[in-house]
Amino acid sequence: INHNIEVVEELFPHMRPQGNYQRSLQVLKIIKTKAKDIPSKSGLMIGLGESTEQILTTLRDLRDAQVDFLTIGQYLQPTSTHAP
Repeated sequence: INHNIEVVEELFPHMRPQGNYQRSLQVLKIIKTKAKDIPSKSGLMIGLGESTEQILTTLRDLRDAQVDFLTIGQYLQPTSTHAP
């Protein structure tokens, strides 16, 4: 079961204003309590100005949520009108 965290917590207000970092973590935790035998997966996008420590904190949060698999993608600005 997949639910992407997308970005570090500090970038949520700017990059995912409709989302909520803590709610996403809670969704991932609920997945594991309801479906222990089904692997869970999340995805994280980096390259948006986050710090190494922010990335590590997110990785720890995902581990604490018992996420089984994680994909990490690099953000590349498609045009000058998109986030740098």
